Amino acid sequence: MSLHLIDPKTVPKDGFTYIEPSTGRQFGGMFSFSYVVALVVAYRKGNNLPRSSSLEANEDVDAYMCRRSPDLCYDPAGAVASYLSKSGGGGCSTCGIRIT
Repeated sequence: MSLHLIDPKTVPKDGFTYIEPSTGRQFGGMFSFSYVVALVVAYRKGNNLPRSSSLEANEDVDAYMCRRSPDLCYDPAGAVASYLSKSGGGGCSTCGIRIT
């Protein structure tokens, strides 16, 4: 299952964050999804790390944010409610899904 942010312009309460898995470098508290992606791209290119294209970094930051805040995300296959139920969530406040 692959979750994606519903709206990358909706800022999580702690901002957009990302931790580069290969080095542990943290990018945090940003209020712009695209800015975090640009920082990740620049960091990866500057350090000769893989997945340094904008598309790859976008995918990685999106996936990281959805693991961290699944209530801000949707599943293109339609399994969001099932995922939230398993993760202990009570629903999706931003998408209208309610789990009872």
